[in-house]
Amino acid sequence: MSFKREKCLKKFLEGEELTQGLLSLGIRIDDHLSSQQLFLPEDVLVSASIEGLDGKYRTLSLVVSWCFYHFQKINVMCLVNEVSKIERPIVKAFWSAIGTVLSRDRRFKKLEKIYSGNRVNCPGAEEYHFKKYGEDPIFVNSSLKVPGNGLIRIRERDTMSPSELCKINTFYRWRTIIGPSYRADMWALAENNSNTKAAELARKCHGSFATAHAVLQDLRYLRA
Repeated sequence: MSFKREKCLKKFLEGEELTQGLLSLGIRIDDHLSSQQLFLPEDVLVSASIEGLDGKYRTLSLVVSWCFYHFQKINVMCLVNEVSKIERPIVKAFWSAIGTVLSRDRRFKKLEKIYSGNRVNCPGAEEYHFKKYGEDPIFVNSSLKVPGNGLIRIRERDTMSPSELCKINTFYRWRTIIGPSYRADMWALAENNSNTKAAELARKCHGSFATAHAVLQDLRYLRA
């Protein structure tokens, strides 16, 4: 059977698995320690955004904070592919808003275009919130209307620094070396398990078989 490129999660992270995923990205959650488990960053971010948009604003704030301070390490095409498969308009509106906020990095223009409907209120936000607090200036030109009462908080202290993350997250380290790409992610996984097959490597990273095959071949050259 021919290889089929996997473009999105079949099952979103939930519960303790999502907590471990957030910790692996250096997100500070109460008294939890950082996680050494490997999760693809975009898988964690999308899963966490779904939980956050169901009313868990603390989770939503953590997602936005991470994106705000680590946007240079996001594989935007991977993020676009994952979000485009989700049917809920509010999820697309949220990520389109993130694309707008980060549009100074031209890669995020593609994410900004993922939603084209009318502006939508952030879940839990009512019209009286906007009358009383106005709009959050960070999101004012985006597809998502967020009241200015701190519903979504962006705080640098909620996430580790890039230098700290490079020490605990292999994906982040390789994205720092190569740039945020499928190839970087495949190097991260292959480094931990050189016996993995190209098809498995491609599926786990949502990338192509050709890129996975090339990474494994290059790894064999380096270790020869």
